[in-house]
Amino acid sequence: RYEKGMIKHSINLYFKHIQKKAPEDLEERIYIILDEVQKAPEWGEVIKSYYDKELQIKFLVSGSSSMNILKGGGESLVGRIIIYQLFPFSFIEFLRYKGIETEEMSLDKIVYPMNAQKTAIAFEEYKNIGGFPETFEKTPDESRIYFKTMIDLTFYRDIATIFETKRLDVLEGLFYSFVKESGNIVNYRNLSTSLNTKYETIKIYIEHLTSSFLISKSHYYTGSTIKSFEKNMKIYASDHAFSNLQEMEEGLLIETMIYNHLKALGAKITYWKDRQNEVDIICNTLPIEVKYKSRIRKQDIKGLLKFMEKHDSPIGILVTKDKLKTEEIHGRIISYIPAWLFLLCKV
Repeated sequence: RYEKGMIKHSINLYFKHIQKKAPEDLEERIYIILDEVQKAPEWGEVIKSYYDKELQIKFLVSGSSSMNILKGGGESLVGRIIIYQLFPFSFIEFLRYKGIETEEMSLDKIVYPMNAQKTAIAFEEYKNIGGFPETFEKTPDESRIYFKTMIDLTFYRDIATIFETKRLDVLEGLFYSFVKESGNIVNYRNLSTSLNTKYETIKIYIEHLTSSFLISKSHYYTGSTIKSFEKNMKIYASDHAFSNLQEMEEGLLIETMIYNHLKALGAKITYWKDRQNEVDIICNTLPIEVKYKSRIRKQDIKGLLKFMEKHDSPIGILVTKDKLKTEEIHGRIISYIPAWLFLLCKV
């Protein structure tokens, strides 16, 4: 742990013995990198004191406790800090890690890669281990220990400290429930009953899990922002790697991969549902349904066609296991794209 005043003292030593000049006399920009900064008392105030002097210094701060970094930076560095969220590895990044060449493409111009078989095999590995590079060389047992340790630290070190959470058993129960049911619509009544807690507690703890980047929320698709919040939301695990701790049904796991891929690209993601039909993902305004199976039936595209008709959408996408084709139905285009190929695409 950093001792109080250590950051400022270290910076002073750097200028005295390395730069051999005062910070005000810098002619070129230098970079000061502080790792695990959440362990340093008053780090935000120290950085602010240098920033406000408009010196040739740029600070890069990082750490394993995102919530404490946000809290510390938000208190002292409002308007002075840019926050970058690093997502787990995408499938394309995983392929690069494996040394497999690939090219990104757009959904409206898909090119079947020359090394399709090798890419599809790598997808199966990525599907099983997830996007945390720390676990890529670990055994399944080692990965489970890693994720359990990470989750416990987030619960008992970060969330419990910042939010003074009393029912950590409820928080933990919620997280594992959301992993198992990743991509399903939240049923507050069932969760309240199964976890023996109040509806209000469920809502508050969902925000805690969201703030710690363990889950993400998808709201109902509508033209009205207010109305979208009136409907129950979908919850997704922030990475399918958490299936190492709590088993996911395969279809939900693939949907979670598709959702997180689009989220990392910065797309606005919602879902749509009426009394008889549902579309898993609305990416901006593009409807995407996930049916991870080889045999596709007419009823599998029923929700897509209903949404496209109601909202006058010319194109819909069905994510499949291995089917790749395009067909026109009643003047509307349905594109069937294998999951592994979809994850190579931008929107």
